Amino acid sequence: MPWVNHLVESVVDQIGLEHGVALPVWDALRRHEAGDLAELAAKAAVGAVRFELPPPAADDEVRRQSRAAVAAGIARIDRARVEREHLVRTVGDAPRRPWIYLIVATGDIHEDIPRPNPQRGPAPT
Repeated sequence: MPWVNHLVESVVDQIGLEHGVALPVWDALRRHEAGDLAELAAKAAVGAVRFELPPPAADDEVRRQSRAAVAAGIARIDRARVEREHLVRTVGDAPRRPWIYLIVATGDIHEDIPRPNPQRGPAPT
């Protein structure tokens, strides 16, 4: 299961989604439930994190921290897009295959549906 799913499920189970996920997650980090998001997710997966809404006095700080983290993530995506556009201009776009593969799966290998591969023929049945 992706780590973000563990976080969301833990928040849902403990306090619901009425206030979203970001505030309880960043509040847990503020309270030092974990050192970073990856550790928080690992702890959430085994039920070792207590999620709650931040107290009103800390609410503004938690919102500021969560917005800063989101802004940093968006900036990283923007930098990657600019770099890719530069590479496409410099090297050219791949004519027959994608530069990046996107794999979408259910997480259960027995539920995934085989897809045909143009280079190998039809998908196995």
